[in-house]
Amino acid sequence: MINRFIYIFALALSAFSVNAFAQTCQQPSHVWVHGISNNAAYPVGTVIYPTGVVQPNTSANFIFTHASTGNIERLKTTFPAQSNCVIHHEQEVMSTGDWPVGTYNVHVSYTSWENPGVPFQSRYITTFSLYAWSG
Repeated sequence: MINRFIYIFALALSAFSVNAFAQTCQQPSHVWVHGISNNAAYPVGTVIYPTGVVQPNTSANFIFTHASTGNIERLKTTFPAQSNCVIHHEQEVMSTGDWPVGTYNVHVSYTSWENPGVPFQSRYITTFSLYAWSG
């Protein structure tokens, strides 16, 4: 009987937490790189902003991998999301000024507010290319 009570209590607490975040977050969890579009090309030096909507007080870990070499070009751990679940992009600014020309795949690990405590591991989100700027 006690085990059943604990199970029901845990279930209720879990539902409460998700519902509380839903009222606070007001949009589904998602992550992206502000400043680029999927499969688009940009000059080296383009400024990008890893950002997203995740579980409050958690960060997202972005991995930028050079597609042809497989080398990780950059790792970026964001500042934690605010109580409204938003990772504010303004503080996440990154310049691609010293990145090699080429195509980049972006993967990210984060914890959604819909499934607290269960992080997504290295989920693919986008691809973009950098080319040498000639002005």
